[in-house]
Amino acid sequence: MKRTFKLMAVFICVVSMLSFTGCKSNKQLNERLIIQGVGIDYTDNQYNVTLMCMDTVQGDEQAPAHTILSATGDTVLDGVTNAISKKGQEPLYSHNLFILLGDAIAKNDAITPLNFFVEYYETRPTVYVFVGDTSANAILTAKTATPQGIANLAQTQYTSGRTITAQLYKFIEDSMSKTQSPVTTQLTVKNDEVQVSGTVVFKDKRLAVTLDNEESLGVLLATGKGNLSTAVVELEGQSQSFTLSNVKSSIEVSSTDDQLIYTVNVTGKADLYEGRIGGGAGKGEVDNKIRWLIQKAVTRTVNQYKTDVLSMGKLLRQKNYEFYNNITDWDKLLKNSRANVVVDISVE
Repeated sequence: MKRTFKLMAVFICVVSMLSFTGCKSNKQLNERLIIQGVGIDYTDNQYNVTLMCMDTVQGDEQAPAHTILSATGDTVLDGVTNAISKKGQEPLYSHNLFILLGDAIAKNDAITPLNFFVEYYETRPTVYVFVGDTSANAILTAKTATPQGIANLAQTQYTSGRTITAQLYKFIEDSMSKTQSPVTTQLTVKNDEVQVSGTVVFKDKRLAVTLDNEESLGVLLATGKGNLSTAVVELEGQSQSFTLSNVKSSIEVSSTDDQLIYTVNVTGKADLYEGRIGGGAGKGEVDNKIRWLIQKAVTRTVNQYKTDVLSMGKLLRQKNYEFYNNITDWDKLLKNSRANVVVDISVE
């Protein structure tokens, strides 16, 4: 009996070992098509997909290189499939850094083209979503464009506050909200170099408004994301640089039948550089400037373009769900809304 049991155990082990897949059957990275950036355009009822792929032949870790593949298709997946078929390699999406939507996509429907990246298991929900002020292909094929260089532009939010960047999961989450407006970075090409040109705000899947540097900074400050390593603004009639730290904000929302009334409270610390000799700007000037930046941003985004970049709908839903659930004209509430901005920044 024991001998039979041992023979059976050996037989099972042998069969199991034979069924294992050896490492030699796995494809190495240099045998895969490593996608690092995806651009999507829409022309003549066709999607034009541009892929920035790692060149494992020409480049190395010290000097990475990339190659461009592009193709059209009836859907984004169709375009991607047609593009990668030019190489005949199995695609690897897990190294992708960003998705860039061309201007025509942004003005028509920015959400549908992203469905593939939401549903396919290998793509990452944390990739950055950018929008171009021209075609995605024109930006990705710019002379000095590189996948990592473009992805690094997302950090502009944390350095100068001149834009706001969204990751894929956040962009989709906001687009599915009844009230929240997706916001992300706009890119352009200047002197053959890819640069940040502003912040774009969406409404009903379409680009609604483009914010300039000051308005982008105003939204960041209002939402408590204004911790900046360097910000340059006009104070006392001259440009002065300062850093912002410990920035915190709170937004309180109340409502009447036809108006939202909200208060934005912002606190933090500013360290000024230029202008300190001979006095320079003081707390009053800094507070007034930040208050003006926030007021400018919310007037344009909320009142003029009726977009919710401050998550007021979410706050109202939490505070007064019955009122929120019975809103029939959200645009009217935003248009007629009134903001009170309270700023208390300590100046070092």
